[in-house]
Amino acid sequence: MVREPRIIPLDNRTHIDAKITQWMGDARGHWEGETLVVETTNFTEKGWITPNQNAGRMHGVPVSQALRLVERFTRLADGVLDWRVRVEDPGVYTRPWTLELPLRRDMGYTLYEYACHEENRAVTGILGGKRYVEEKSAGAP
Repeated sequence: MVREPRIIPLDNRTHIDAKITQWMGDARGHWEGETLVVETTNFTEKGWITPNQNAGRMHGVPVSQALRLVERFTRLADGVLDWRVRVEDPGVYTRPWTLELPLRRDMGYTLYEYACHEENRAVTGILGGKRYVEEKSAGAP
């Protein structure tokens, strides 16, 4: 989400020492033709395979320090990126498993800056007002 940027070196450097574990792991990438392949290792066992916003609803997707993710990003068409990730974690799962998700570009989507509002209750009103204006301009009753 906000404090989880990924810097993925593409220069063939080796992974950091296995004794060093991180919440987001240690990512290394390379190209296989038109596909960007990202291998991530060195995870801490304290995390889960869920985004932060889902953590409250999706408990029970554990990981160990043996977790290894291999992601593949392939452009399928204009505005469509295929994202596939193979999850390997012999410390938790009996065999590897794969998740695949098409990512579609939506030019009409508005991305708002994320900032901690520290109990600023005006945020709800500001966003609610913006949504009202958007609905009225789209012809909603």
